Amino acid sequence: MRYYIPLVVILWCTSWKTQAQERDMISLTALYNAAMQYPDIKAREAAIAETNVQYNLIQLANLPRIDIQAQNTFGSAQRTGGAFFPLPGIFNISGTGTEAYATATNMVASGTVQWNAIQFGKHRNRVKASRIRKEQAITSMDLEKLSLKRKISRAYIDWLYYHNMKNWAAREIGRFSQLMDISRSLVRSGIAAAGDSLMVKASLQQAEALKESWKGRIASTSNTLTRFTGIPLQSVQQTTSRFFTTIGENMWMDPIPENHPVVQLQQQEIAFTKKQKQIAGKNILPDISLLAGGQLRGVSFSDTAGGSWEDSYNMPVQNYLVGVGMTWNLNSVYTAPLEVRRYEEQINRYKAEEESINLGILEDHESAQQQLIHTAKQIREAEQAYAAAKKAYQLYEVRYRNGIIDLTDLLQIQQTLQFTDKERITAYYQYWQYVIRLAGARADFSLLTRTFN
Repeated sequence: MRYYIPLVVILWCTSWKTQAQERDMISLTALYNAAMQYPDIKAREAAIAETNVQYNLIQLANLPRIDIQAQNTFGSAQRTGGAFFPLPGIFNISGTGTEAYATATNMVASGTVQWNAIQFGKHRNRVKASRIRKEQAITSMDLEKLSLKRKISRAYIDWLYYHNMKNWAAREIGRFSQLMDISRSLVRSGIAAAGDSLMVKASLQQAEALKESWKGRIASTSNTLTRFTGIPLQSVQQTTSRFFTTIGENMWMDPIPENHPVVQLQQQEIAFTKKQKQIAGKNILPDISLLAGGQLRGVSFSDTAGGSWEDSYNMPVQNYLVGVGMTWNLNSVYTAPLEVRRYEEQINRYKAEEESINLGILEDHESAQQQLIHTAKQIREAEQAYAAAKKAYQLYEVRYRNGIIDLTDLLQIQQTLQFTDKERITAYYQYWQYVIRLAGARADFSLLTRTFN
């Protein structure tokens, strides 16, 4: 019973410390989510909204055009009492004559309607092309998110790597500090030469300089992540345990998925160009319109029109006109086939680029898979080498402490331990770089978020 209360207190403190560290740590998913407020993402969102508006405008472009105008004029214009200004929506009926050199007032209101009723599919293809632009804007957003995740992942792995290299330098400082105490004790005992302390001191100062260098890199990478996410990382805790792990081979040996955003964007560009080709082919045909107009005039068939304002409403007359019109650009007979040919060449170019993109993605995917296989083996060998060097250093340190070997022999073992420790960290760093490359080729960063979450 007397051990029960202290044991509970120890367990509670350990649990509280672990929970506090977990609260202070930042996950890769949290960084991804925070980066959705990055200006580049906002720009893509605005582009999507713009294409939606443009799509609605193109849909409405087939509505009849209605122009209405009304005016009240006063003056003399070639002795014509029905004079008016040619505003849009004019439906013209000639006016009556006036006395020589007289002025007259006139009121006229009219409207015209023009509806391009038959366009031989040109408007329909424009709507479809605009819909493809909407899809392209969404795909561009996905591609921007993918690019941002890649940048954040690289910076995040760099951030963890620099922390581990700082810890590596700290371990070196710890070992050299311990050697400093041992060498001083041996010098005082007359077992070792005074130069041993100077050698250890020089190595200690070099390790401290390396630690400061890694601190500077940590600060630089923290600023990069903060720029992308808005999250200050200077006060965020990090853990090394997740860095020194690997993912199961069955998770990254799957075949490459289809419809990568880069490929989708290229395919959408091809589809858009095909619609442009169809529109160009239809341009050789005319547009057939339904026309209508109506007019109300204040002065009609009076022989004389007065100059008073109320005279402009004397004997009003109403007129209307309906008809069918055709607009045909005859030059399109020669230019339309050339436009069609130009779009065909663009389509051929885009298809060749799509094939090149697919080959590049496939190469990245397969190369990353092979590199991961070999890097995983490298990690296993590096871990074994580090464990052996660490054990050897402990044995040789005891021998140096007892004066059996000199400092030079111990420093050689220490350099081996230093090298294997650094190579082990670098192997994990390279491993995660290949995982990022694979995730980019697969357009799926869950390979990283499952570990760093």
